[in-house]
Amino acid sequence: MKDTIAKALGPTSSVSVSSAAIQGPAAAVLVEAAQDADLLVDGSRGHGAFAGMLLGSVGQHCAQQARCPVVVVRDHHG
Repeated sequence: MKDTIAKALGPTSSVSVSSAAIQGPAAAVLVEAAQDADLLVDGSRGHGAFAGMLLGSVGQHCAQQARCPVVVVRDHHG
C-alpha cells in the first residue's frame, strides 16, 4: 500500500496521506475514517451489476454521507 501511495504522489509531494486496512463494510468504514479528513478519495472499479454507472454504490454513499469533500477516481480502463 505504501509503495502505491508513494508512486501516485511522486518524490517531491508535500501532501499528507494516511492509510489503514480496516475490516467492515467499505462505505461505512470510509465515511468513519474520514471524520476529520480534508478530502476522501475513493477508487471506482466498476465491478458489479451496473459496471457502466458513473458512480458506484460505495462512492455514492461516501459522497452523500462524508463530512469532507469526496473525489471518486475511476480506473482509466473503465
